[in-house]
Amino acid sequence: MSSRFLLGALCAVVTITIWAGWLVVMRVGMASHLAVVDLIALRFAVAGIVMVPVVMRRGWALDQLGWTGFAAIVIGGGAAYTLTVGAGLYFAPVAHASAFTQGVLPLTTAVMAVIVLKEMLTAWRKIGIVLIIVGAIVIAGLGLGDFGGRESIGQAIFLSATLLWAAYTVALRKARLDGLHGRHGRRRDAVAARTNI
Repeated sequence: MSSRFLLGALCAVVTITIWAGWLVVMRVGMASHLAVVDLIALRFAVAGIVMVPVVMRRGWALDQLGWTGFAAIVIGGGAAYTLTVGAGLYFAPVAHASAFTQGVLPLTTAVMAVIVLKEMLTAWRKIGIVLIIVGAIVIAGLGLGDFGGRESIGQAIFLSATLLWAAYTVALRKARLDGLHGRHGRRRDAVAARTNI
């Protein structure tokens, strides 16, 4: 087993832990009488302060994103996404939040990538999409007696949140940026800087 594979597996475990953890922490915070807005302020204020040096060094990447892409990233991956998930948690449990956000994200992202980026769906991706739909239906089916009730409202809100995050992901992909202005972006910025000297 290669060290590269082990590193990838470790990163996957850490990512899953972070994604699962923030939902639980948000729900615990809400149970302790903190408003969703308070939790969002804590999350993004700290992250914003930490990331200021990175933004100052790398810039806003508007030349690669354009205003539409920039808006998709700010809204889709920012406070609006977290606020939407938080709103869903008022109606449905954390387990549903996880299933209907992280669980469905590959589906909404794949569909948006096909529409916006004209990506092709391979046979394996199609199988994955079918499995995601079946999983969501099974989870939703457990609460069919509450159809139109609180849990189904929460599930609908969670699904709308996945559209926001899918827009964020597709905008990054279209601009060829990673979370910190990927290598492609750094090279392009460097060429632009040399040209302007």
